[in-house]
Amino acid sequence: MVRSLRASSRTFPGQGAAPPGSSGSLMITRTREANAEKHKWIEETDAKIKQTSRWANSLPETRVDVNEAADGLETQASKRPLSTKSLLYECLFVRRHFSAKFLANIRFRRFTFVRCTFETDDAREISIINSNIIDCVFTGIPLQLSIHDSLLGNTRFKRCLNSDISLVNCDTYQLVFEDSPSKLNADGSILYGFRLPSRYDRNHPSTITLSLAGTIFLRAELRSMKLSADSNLRVMANPETEILDINSEDIAEFYPDDLKGLKANQRSIHPETAERPPTWPPLNLLGDDLDDDIPF
Repeated sequence: MVRSLRASSRTFPGQGAAPPGSSGSLMITRTREANAEKHKWIEETDAKIKQTSRWANSLPETRVDVNEAADGLETQASKRPLSTKSLLYECLFVRRHFSAKFLANIRFRRFTFVRCTFETDDAREISIINSNIIDCVFTGIPLQLSIHDSLLGNTRFKRCLNSDISLVNCDTYQLVFEDSPSKLNADGSILYGFRLPSRYDRNHPSTITLSLAGTIFLRAELRSMKLSADSNLRVMANPETEILDINSEDIAEFYPDDLKGLKANQRSIHPETAERPPTWPPLNLLGDDLDDDIPF
């Protein structure tokens, strides 16, 4: 099941721009081709998401003996350095609650987690590699969480203020952050239906170092945050993505054409080193165009 969204994404289009000097008809043709490829990819991805959900819902809860064996690992000394933690391979856990004490001692590789809860308070340097994480919840601060080369679906991150989260080379869908971490690295990942953060606070925007180098950012939404100067928005593609009340004035790593492809509101601030994209509404920091979209 791992990396199930990536097979159809190798031909995923960018913003559909034609090369410099191309004729108008060629640009229209390429834009149509790009849109057709995008919609095909979305349909294939939605089908795979439904297939994954059906599979996950069919799984029984983890056997008692497996849970008891896992419980025994909690007796180990807590807060061990990452390099000395036990490394577990190829396990399936369904509806298990992972305590901070457990997470403080274990590294995970080729795991499948379904409808699990990760209590991450005080469990720093959590490592999950080449795994499936479906319908799960991560909660707790502070946190240094590293998930690489994995599939994450319909997963929620709670209370992650001041956290350092890495989701590198992952395929993800419907990830929701209830708070904004201080750092989020999603280089080389697919972020489909991504929400950061879902709790809206216009008067107290978060400051975040956000790295999206080589990322496919589709039907995503960023709300109410200031991007640090170290942020990287050199995405591979970002169709149907919205930025609402985003301050990106300090960033230097971005592609101007990608900014044009974003749907921004009038309170979003563009980078100082670039002109405001003509596709964005005029800057108005006192505007009220988001009031009707505040989630409850």
